[in-house]
Amino acid sequence: MIPIPFAASLGVISTLLALGHPLGLAAAQTDWELPLRGVPPTSIITEFSPPRSRFSSGHRGVDFPSTQGQPVHAVGSGTVTFAGYIAGKPVVSIELVNSVTTFGNRVRSTYEPVNSLVSTGSYVSAGAVIGYIDFSGRQSGHCRDSCLHFGLKVVDEATARYLSPRILWRSLAVLHPSPVLDRSQILDGQFQKFFGASQR
Repeated sequence: MIPIPFAASLGVISTLLALGHPLGLAAAQTDWELPLRGVPPTSIITEFSPPRSRFSSGHRGVDFPSTQGQPVHAVGSGTVTFAGYIAGKPVVSIELVNSVTTFGNRVRSTYEPVNSLVSTGSYVSAGAVIGYIDFSGRQSGHCRDSCLHFGLKVVDEATARYLSPRILWRSLAVLHPSPVLDRSQILDGQFQKFFGASQR
């Protein structure tokens, strides 16, 4: 009997990887860290919503729940491209060292509000503590008292482009290998029975 994969998530990842799609390429990596230890992607409180244009509204990353003074970790190794304040917010940006081979472009990871322990130009390893959540002095604005904003930005294109940070955490995402059906199961009507059961 010839096996036929049914909505196989791993097959989708393999296809995306072969096509060079960022989702497939990032999923091939296994060493991405979480920015906050013990806070998985399932805890994200605000999802990624890319802007339609450079200056239009949107949410250029994801928000993790966090507390004042919580350590923040580098999701991957790279060079610190910015550590300072933007519009009164403490921000750290790190260009991921393997971003070209992983995404096909230079990609910068950004964390805010983070009181930095690193300096511009320094190299950090994946998982290293780069700073601490700092809500002090924040009376308004994004993530002012309860979250870490984490984003991924492609930096070597004429027009700014953002990626969904969720593509980094394949092993923590809801992607499961699906069962394999053979042709006879489909022909004798078992496919519909299996499909209905799998949806419950």
